[in-house]
Amino acid sequence: MKSLLTSMTLATAVACTSGVFAKPYCAELSEKTQLPKKYQKRGPFYSDAASGWIIGHDQLKLNFEVTDEVTALWRSINAEFEKHGAKLVVLAAPPRPLFVPADALNQMKLPDDFSLTDLQDGFSAYITSLNSAGIISPDLSKLAHGQIASSYYFARDTHWSPMGAAISVAHLKAAIDQTPVKDTISTINASQTYEEKGSLAGVVKATCGTRPKIETVPSPQYAQKGSVASLFADTESEDAIALVGTSFSDRYQRDAYQVADALSFVMDATVENYSVTGGGLAGAMETFIRNGAMKDGRFKTVVWEAPYSTPLTRVAGLRQIL
Repeated sequence: MKSLLTSMTLATAVACTSGVFAKPYCAELSEKTQLPKKYQKRGPFYSDAASGWIIGHDQLKLNFEVTDEVTALWRSINAEFEKHGAKLVVLAAPPRPLFVPADALNQMKLPDDFSLTDLQDGFSAYITSLNSAGIISPDLSKLAHGQIASSYYFARDTHWSPMGAAISVAHLKAAIDQTPVKDTISTINASQTYEEKGSLAGVVKATCGTRPKIETVPSPQYAQKGSVASLFADTESEDAIALVGTSFSDRYQRDAYQVADALSFVMDATVENYSVTGGGLAGAMETFIRNGAMKDGRFKTVVWEAPYSTPLTRVAGLRQIL
């Protein structure tokens, strides 16, 4: 693990020194009206071709405000899981702009009214509120200040990398067990690689005419107790963990970033993945509940994966689940 983190640090240094010659992939990316129609809602896009990083304007939103009603709904939802003997925990992927190397971010010319500090503080307050409501959730935005930062997210895709997912799960276990995370991280063997074409690379291709290169990143190799990726898995006798989330855990209609495998490995348990791409805040959780998965009491832990783009702060979605 030490050699992996060292290589990540060196990669960050190279990206930063190359920023002197930085420029966007093309000028049209920064003009909302020049984007293909299907991307205009998410634009404009800020990019640094030298480092390869791209950010959509939609990722700059401060949408983590927690109202009294949201807190009350969290408590009510948590209470329902407790009635079924299950612990509800949240794996919340942090805002992606926090993880962009500083030099690349400076080259992107983000809006003057955007503040990384406000984004960080807003997300951290959201996580603090979840924990205060009795729902365990680690503040993964703190990883933006560590060695993993530049490799936590893809530069040209909106999702976390396989290593980003693994480190996140390790921090979740540490939060649940109230133990140091260091020992768990050291057991993760990043001996494989993963290739990602990238959704944001697709935006560049559609707008600028040339697609950036595929990203190749470290990927863990797990030897775990077992995981089940089926949406409607067969009932088993042993206790299991349910993973209920979005495309972060169901990329390409499969768990491309091995979130369920990471959970199975660090928790030493069977994991059933109920995540749904495009389901938003409520989709996967509503399906999980309506499927009757909680009735037999087998799930002692339910991991609710919620990315920065779909924080658990939307009253309508929370009411729908309750």
